[in-house]
Amino acid sequence: MLSSPAGLLHAREVVVPFQGRTQLLEQMRVWAGQQGFGAWLVHGPGGQGKTRLAIQLAEELPENWVTLWLDPDGPASSLPHLAATARPLLVVIDYSEARTTQVVDLLQAVARHGRVATIKLLMLARTADDWWKGLLAGSRTAETMLDSAHVTELGPLAPDAESQGETYRTAVDTFARALGHLPAWRHHDWQLLASRLPAHPRNDFGPGVALTLHMTALADLLELAEPSLVSEPDPGGGDGTDAEERFLRHERRYWASTAKAAGLHPALSMKTLTDALATAFLAGSVESRDADALLRLVAGLSDQPQDRRTQVRDWMASLYPGAGSGTWDVLQPDRLLEVFIGQKLSDAPELAERLVAGASPARVHHMLTFYARAAVHPVRGAGLRVNIGSLIVRHPPVMTQALQVATQVERPRAILEALTRAVRASDVSVHRLAELAGQLPESSQKLAPFAVEIAQRLVDMRRSEMELRRRNRKNQSKARSRLAQALSDLSHRLFDVGRWDEALESNSECLAVVRRSAPKHAWGVMPEMASILNNRSRFLRQLGKREEALAASRQAVDIQRRLENDDLGRQILAGMLNNLCIDLRLIGRRDEAVEAAREAVAIHRRLASKSRDAHLPGLAMSLNNLSVQLSELPASSDESLAAIRETVTIKRELAQLLPDAHLPDLAGALNNLSCELGEHGLREESLAAIQEAVEIRRLLAADLPDAHSSDLAQSLQNLSVELSQAGFREEGLEAVGECVDILRAQMGAGVKGLGQHLATGLHNQAVGFLELERPSEALDAISECIAIRERLVAAYPGAHAEELQQSFAVLRNIELLLGRPGISDRTWRQRLRPPQPMRLTGLILRPESRKQQRRRLVRQVVFGVALTVIGVMVGIPMYVTIICAVAAASLAVLAMVTRRV
Repeated sequence: MLSSPAGLLHAREVVVPFQGRTQLLEQMRVWAGQQGFGAWLVHGPGGQGKTRLAIQLAEELPENWVTLWLDPDGPASSLPHLAATARPLLVVIDYSEARTTQVVDLLQAVARHGRVATIKLLMLARTADDWWKGLLAGSRTAETMLDSAHVTELGPLAPDAESQGETYRTAVDTFARALGHLPAWRHHDWQLLASRLPAHPRNDFGPGVALTLHMTALADLLELAEPSLVSEPDPGGGDGTDAEERFLRHERRYWASTAKAAGLHPALSMKTLTDALATAFLAGSVESRDADALLRLVAGLSDQPQDRRTQVRDWMASLYPGAGSGTWDVLQPDRLLEVFIGQKLSDAPELAERLVAGASPARVHHMLTFYARAAVHPVRGAGLRVNIGSLIVRHPPVMTQALQVATQVERPRAILEALTRAVRASDVSVHRLAELAGQLPESSQKLAPFAVEIAQRLVDMRRSEMELRRRNRKNQSKARSRLAQALSDLSHRLFDVGRWDEALESNSECLAVVRRSAPKHAWGVMPEMASILNNRSRFLRQLGKREEALAASRQAVDIQRRLENDDLGRQILAGMLNNLCIDLRLIGRRDEAVEAAREAVAIHRRLASKSRDAHLPGLAMSLNNLSVQLSELPASSDESLAAIRETVTIKRELAQLLPDAHLPDLAGALNNLSCELGEHGLREESLAAIQEAVEIRRLLAADLPDAHSSDLAQSLQNLSVELSQAGFREEGLEAVGECVDILRAQMGAGVKGLGQHLATGLHNQAVGFLELERPSEALDAISECIAIRERLVAAYPGAHAEELQQSFAVLRNIELLLGRPGISDRTWRQRLRPPQPMRLTGLILRPESRKQQRRRLVRQVVFGVALTVIGVMVGIPMYVTIICAVAAASLAVLAMVTRRV
């Protein structure tokens, strides 16, 4: 039986009727009705209604269904019995982000059983970020069985004021009825109090989290019943205006009254008793035999007799009765607990210090999770982040658990700051660092800066290890191998955060280290050498060093072909071929690029036919590259469009499962699809695709500007083209202006390799100004563009001459429009030809195809001949007709010259 008002907020008590989510519930019912195994991940912030949704789904399933909320402490040996069920089974795993081992154990049990049974796994989690990616990558069984899992982010239940009012009022009426059944609260007339509350909450919560509205409704009722609490200072140190803090004041009064009734207070201070509660909540549920040892960690109870500690244990168990063998449960809901933990650890950080010493990994993980979530509080957060940092620095063994927590919580800033401090500490061991580096996911938006920090520290320590062995004249082969691995990892981490120059430096050092090993271990270092060279080509290409990039990628492919290839070796070769085809295309060897791309696609299709899930990302990448190469060949345009459409379909599927890893690739594929659709005249589809790409890249650049800003600029460039061609010239000019601003800022910050993209943006900006009859601004833009392109032509004569020629063509028209008496000598010296409209695809300039040029030329010739014939037929003198035809053709050429790059 419930005794505390906080219990009314627990989702499993089902006090407030279920509201909304009708469409999602219908989809989940259909999913449950399908035979066989199925999985669904529902994620969202705490208090959003995940648990309540699962309860409602279970209630709406047919009567023959069994619903099991899997016990976090349940033994793995019991899971095979679930797989053998004869009735349809819904298994719910709450806090899945912290229970990945149990998820994998369940999946393996179902897979081993083999018999087709209707088993549905519903996972609830706060996020779907790194932990989800790690779950899929860490187990082949999980990767296979969760390939088609649904992933749904639970949005706000009450997004507007009207729906908030309905939710609030329903909660007020429901809590008024429920409070009358609590023993300590029956003496109030709750229905009368409820009638005094307004129809809407006093505060506007924005997109309302369901729990906030429910907590506000319950706090409003309790404050009407006990108005003296409103004027009391908050014991937790807050201002008492948050729903959680308001409600905790009532919970604290409830603790005090029950402690007095149990004879504990005032013999024991309320500080000691709330310290005991905080220690118990941080530790989680414990068995009765362990409760006394835990309570000894509380300063005010360590010197008390065991009978007194037993009395405290029984008091806490009466407040929050435990389930099964657990002595007590924790304060619910989680958000209320997080605020309470934050208050206590802010005032008494020693509670965590005592608890972490000698604690099991599971207990440390539980404690750090609540510590990290409490540290996002706007007032107490700064102090808590300092405290958690000190805790981790003083207790290095907890770093492993801290890193796991960082991949699971919504906002890991506190944990990452603490880990960074620990990594920089002078006494951290190289083995601890290597262990942490091995646990980092391959790619992660959240952890990317910390990954660089730990990789750099590990390289420094490996260098010192190498130098020490050299001085002592010891064998250096293993130390050299470890240094090469650390340098390779550092180069990847630096590249991921947009520090391309430093990535190339690390790669160069890595290559030198491996080459020093080659004379003695030539064949053994070949796979490593191929990988380093392949990565080197990516870094060089990003920095605009095209010839060097091609040389590196050719070497990598040549080495990989000589190796004895199994499926893994063929997969690596396909990736290197994709790299090679990009480098070939950048220097104009298009036929060779298409040949390499076709070979890569063929390899990945064969591999995907054996294991679709493992090789789908590689197939998508190869198809994307093939589309880019084919787009240069007029006879293959339809094949190119089909390839990029297939790429987007695959990337969208992957991004739904792992957005953190695959959203950047989806944006790139959408960018390329837009270009291809534009070439086929499908303007509406093209505009929709590039708008989606811009939207995704804005989100990515907001998190990691160094890594994604240039990609955002690229998509804005293409968006400006599509908007202008759709008639939205002002909007197109605004988009390309933003693109130019981003690229200027990056180049000003020292980012290299962006000159060609800035020149293209300035060219497009000049044409945009020209279209809007703003020639002076157009002149400024095109002048800067020409200066950049002249430098590029000097550096790469065969790559940028045609683009420079087009910019001179635009300059000529601007000068004509300004009415200048003559055109600059250098403009006249350019051999003007019809310019080619260009777009940015990937990191590549794509000119208009020759087929499209021929069509335009044919139309111009036909127009001129027709005009001449008509003139002769109506009796106009021949010389007049010819002059008119030439004038018309010149206007057509002028229109083409000023077309947007």
